[in-house]
Amino acid sequence: MRVFQTSIFVSIRRAKGRSQATMPPKACRVLLRWPLVLVRVLLTGLLIGFPVAACQAEALPQPLVFKIQFEWGATNPEGASYKGNAVAQFAPSSQWTGRFGANMKAISGKGFDETSPAALYQGLGSLAAMRPADLLQFYKANYSATVTTGNGCSFTDKQTDSPDTYTVSIKRTKEGAVLEFGTLEAADSEGRCDYDDAFISKDYAPGQDAVKKEFFTFHLTQDELAHFKTIHKVNTCSLDAIDPSPAKIWAKATLTAE
Repeated sequence: MRVFQTSIFVSIRRAKGRSQATMPPKACRVLLRWPLVLVRVLLTGLLIGFPVAACQAEALPQPLVFKIQFEWGATNPEGASYKGNAVAQFAPSSQWTGRFGANMKAISGKGFDETSPAALYQGLGSLAAMRPADLLQFYKANYSATVTTGNGCSFTDKQTDSPDTYTVSIKRTKEGAVLEFGTLEAADSEGRCDYDDAFISKDYAPGQDAVKKEFFTFHLTQDELAHFKTIHKVNTCSLDAIDPSPAKIWAKATLTAE
């Protein structure tokens, strides 16, 4: 580096020592300076890490699209009980998870970016713009839950999910759309109340797995998609758990838009 800089400065001194008559025209001198300017810019960029190249693209905005209020409770033959209430808000996921078929293909004639659910939703602009077989995935961006047991013990849970996961999927159909969601039950992470997860750790009476699956599914009509801002749908269920211990479990899920 020192030899290179010295050679440049020597050349400059020699140029200054020349007579005005032997100097190139002004326009030529300007052109001759450009290589030196370029060298200085490159050297400066290398020394300071070239911040322009280090800049990263900003993450896509991930708007809150809808929320689900999840209420649940249970009682067992011994008289133990609990009741919970949770509200979760959902935004498009930052990457695809699992297999989702047609969404790796560009929407014909639209030019939408489908590299992630967030990118696809941004291109679509709304759920109503989805076409049959399109799929969107959403993660739990905000979450707040409280559980109280029959003996007066209570705990809260505010655990959200990473944007690269999903809890809700919406698949467009010819009739409308199918929204499927996972359990939004709170977790007693500190073990304060000896809380037994109702939906996660139970086995149910024969035939009730289908009831449970239907509870975690909202069927949306064409009209509901077109007017999603006013959506208000409610699912309820009642289940008989048989293992690891008998219990009567009930749940209610309410879907509304943000």
